[in-house]
Amino acid sequence: MSILYISEFSRAMFDNLGEPVMAPDWDSLVAEQNVPITIASVQSAPLNSATKFVLCSNDAVCSYAYGANPTAVATAHRVPANADRFYGVTGGTNRIAVIANT
Repeated sequence: MSILYISEFSRAMFDNLGEPVMAPDWDSLVAEQNVPITIASVQSAPLNSATKFVLCSNDAVCSYAYGANPTAVATAHRVPANADRFYGVTGGTNRIAVIANT
């Protein structure tokens, strides 16, 4: 079965000048989720309230959606297989949905 792996982080890293870099701070990992990629849209659990960034990694071609009650569709936000994507998010009640795509 294909999986969308979601890693939730609460903060970004900073360089030696105090400037943020485009990478989450590994020590700020607050949750991880695995969501099956199927022919129907499947939602994650609500993101942790401390989550500010997510790393989404999928092992099959799929489409994502994000929000309080998202429905992923195969005609939007297509992501290739074996992709890693970072997103800024609002944790708490928002979720990520995924659906198989070609």
